[in-house]
Amino acid sequence: MLFLLSALTYATPILNDEAIYAAQNILSVDDDRDPVGRVIIALAALERELNEDGIFALATTHPHIAEMLYSTEQRFALNYIQTLPSSKRNQLRRGSTIIRFPKEMSGKERLASIALAEHYNLKPKKMDSMRVGMISATEVMVEIIVSDRRLGQIKKQIFLGRPSTPITDENSRKYLTKIFGSRPSPPNSGLYSVLDVKAPSFESSSSLSVEWGTNVTKTLGAEYPIGAVELNQETCLDGKQCLRFYSTEKTRAFKAVEQWISLEQENELEAIIYIRTEQLRTEHQQEATGASMSLTFYDQDGNPVGATQTNSARLGSYDWEPLLIKTSVPTGAAAVKVSLTSAVSGTLWMDGFQIRRSY
Repeated sequence: MLFLLSALTYATPILNDEAIYAAQNILSVDDDRDPVGRVIIALAALERELNEDGIFALATTHPHIAEMLYSTEQRFALNYIQTLPSSKRNQLRRGSTIIRFPKEMSGKERLASIALAEHYNLKPKKMDSMRVGMISATEVMVEIIVSDRRLGQIKKQIFLGRPSTPITDENSRKYLTKIFGSRPSPPNSGLYSVLDVKAPSFESSSSLSVEWGTNVTKTLGAEYPIGAVELNQETCLDGKQCLRFYSTEKTRAFKAVEQWISLEQENELEAIIYIRTEQLRTEHQQEATGASMSLTFYDQDGNPVGATQTNSARLGSYDWEPLLIKTSVPTGAAAVKVSLTSAVSGTLWMDGFQIRRSY
């Protein structure tokens, strides 16, 4: 079914158990940590006609997905993906890029592509192709290409499925509040609720001295030189500032950026941070697993409980991608220490940290 833009109404929603169950049922259709998965979840909300109460419940935990259902450009893009043949949608699930030409489009697909072209004041008869695919580990792109005698090829791109990050999620909540007439506030407990983290996207000028702390956690035969750890305003993923590590073959001491987070009665947790790298490599006595995020649990007396959970960044140069840890909380754990570090040569950026309940 082609889900038209007029189909959603803007009545004040009701958040109740039925709406929460409906939203969680939609979220179960795919992986919300994957950009294609997030698009498929949004499509499921449209195709199963999730009502406004359910969408509001979805927005409390996944505002970045709910926003796709109301943003005009993103809705046009979703409408087009809805009309793709099932074989092509399966290719999209597998990470393939789909290229479609007008002559091979069905009636509904052609109409959806025309609607998208007209939205951008392009001439549908001059359409060359449509392209849909995951352009990075964080987003899916829908692109329409039209030929113009004077300008040549004109390309319009719509980006879907962006990840959940603290600042952009808050911006989505503000946008959705205007639509719903009520703020889709994040829950304090339960599935998908997030733990309280200070400066999760390192926007505060005191991020490395107050909200987080730094500590030398690894040395290679000497205490100096120490690798650089700083707040950086280059191309960040979430907000205007992010964390940057830089080391060379001469670096002998490496710092970690750490924060303690209180626990209550959590059973399962997911911690995620987004990373970008430039020439991340091993030199001297460095280990390939040296750039990492780790979680160490402690009881109320400050004694470690259970094994430290670690996930390491791969080496090389690449754009933003998630670094994820899924773990059970050890019995007796009262706090968890998050440790972010890079003990290899090259540059590592980190941004948009979250830790959520997944039980």
